[in-house]
Amino acid sequence: MSAPVRVLVIDDNEDVRTVIQLALQAEGFDVSVAENGRQGASMLHACGAQVVVTDILMPEQDGVETIAQLQSQFPQVKIIAISGASSATGFDYLAVPSHLGVRILRKPFEMGELIDLVRELS
Repeated sequence: MSAPVRVLVIDDNEDVRTVIQLALQAEGFDVSVAENGRQGASMLHACGAQVVVTDILMPEQDGVETIAQLQSQFPQVKIIAISGASSATGFDYLAVPSHLGVRILRKPFEMGELIDLVRELS
């Protein structure tokens, strides 16, 4: 039997991190979590995730900066950017990640959408 796909979830909202972590674990994924981009980038060295799910608006290091760093240091890692900020502010925070070649999901999203996307990328 093959090892489970490793996923790193980076989001500053603890509730969001926990819900995503539990949903992915229920589907058999090995999930690690980080509360900001800086912590997530450090954790990726240790956990060796194949897929990263990252929020865009976070303290310390935002998602766009994190995506750029991860793409530079870990070009093989697949990245999914998530954000709900665009609907509230009128600015599309997912436009830049989309141009960086990562997959995007707008909050709120169905957990099944995220699970399917992680499966597709792994």
